[in-house]
Amino acid sequence: MIESYITLTLRRNKTSLWDSTDSPENYKVYHDALKSQNPYKPGDFTYAFNDYGFRCDNFSLPSDINVVFLGCSFTEGIGLPVENIWTYQLLSKIRQKTNKNIPYWNLAMGGMGIDTQSLFLHWFSKMKKIDYVFALIPPLARREYLYESTIMKHWNIHTNNHKVTIVDELFSDDQFLFYENYRSLTIIDSIVSNRSVMYCTPCWPVPDLCEILKLKEFNSLNYFPAFTGNKEYARDGMHHGPTYHKGLADEFWLKVEHLFNP
Repeated sequence: MIESYITLTLRRNKTSLWDSTDSPENYKVYHDALKSQNPYKPGDFTYAFNDYGFRCDNFSLPSDINVVFLGCSFTEGIGLPVENIWTYQLLSKIRQKTNKNIPYWNLAMGGMGIDTQSLFLHWFSKMKKIDYVFALIPPLARREYLYESTIMKHWNIHTNNHKVTIVDELFSDDQFLFYENYRSLTIIDSIVSNRSVMYCTPCWPVPDLCEILKLKEFNSLNYFPAFTGNKEYARDGMHHGPTYHKGLADEFWLKVEHLFNP
């Protein structure tokens, strides 16, 4: 099933200067407007993808502790060098505290929702015994579906980046939205339960998502409210910058440091 994601296939073992919304066009549009709020220039960093197309280390590497990150473009680090992403900074804290060999495994990909993250985590759990999962939950409205084609499509009420069909009426229904997110979180919870520890927070305050995550059914998902920090920008001018990511990594660390005590 993982092979149906065309983006992943095209990015395997590739390195590129730009990716997704971090493009020369967006840089030109936003750089002059944002000025000092955008600390990066073209050529400051590149995107390197592993042999499955994720922006992280190869999954074949040996590891003393298996740590996995989930999310969308914020967590993949669009517009940022790897070392400035909250995931990498959190992993650096874990490495320093434990003095263990821990590869950087990040299953995040731009534009993806909780449907995709549950699929990726299930797929990854077949390869590795997962010890810890740390997640920045994507926006609720993002759905994946197959319609009139065998190629996976992604639906987002905010972008409408597909041919308008009857699925729009279904996907924009509040009850269906709640059900779909509940189902995907159930899959994630079942993977994590009795096998690993998961801490998660939403990309930004979303009341409905908060209510779903606080349901007693999800005992394995340790939820905390959204982090709302500095609004400095990444190179693409559309994502949070390095100060926000450092603050988010510090916020996670406050919640999880006790897990790595000797």
